[in-house]
Amino acid sequence: MEFFNYVVKPNMGMIDRVIRIFAGIAFFAGAAFSAPIMGPLHFGGVSVLLGAIGLILIIVGLIGLCPLYLFVNSWFDLNIKTLPSQETRVERMERSFRSGGGYW
Repeated sequence: MEFFNYVVKPNMGMIDRVIRIFAGIAFFAGAAFSAPIMGPLHFGGVSVLLGAIGLILIIVGLIGLCPLYLFVNSWFDLNIKTLPSQETRVERMERSFRSGGGYW
């Protein structure tokens, strides 16, 4: 996963990722158990759709990159991300110098 973080910068925080993974598991389980219960009254595409949504949510949660956030950010010129900003050591030092602090 470390290599992936260098290729594509993740835009989801840990809480968002966990919620998506659990929601994906719930959708996937709903797809697996809905077909036998419904029997002949079950629409064929409902379980496939639930399974596909669940699989997408699980993959997006594991990767940490939401394509919808990327689309909304580029289309509407917003900066949506649930990942907390992480300052580098150099950025912390620069902020310290601007505020009047020293090296420490």
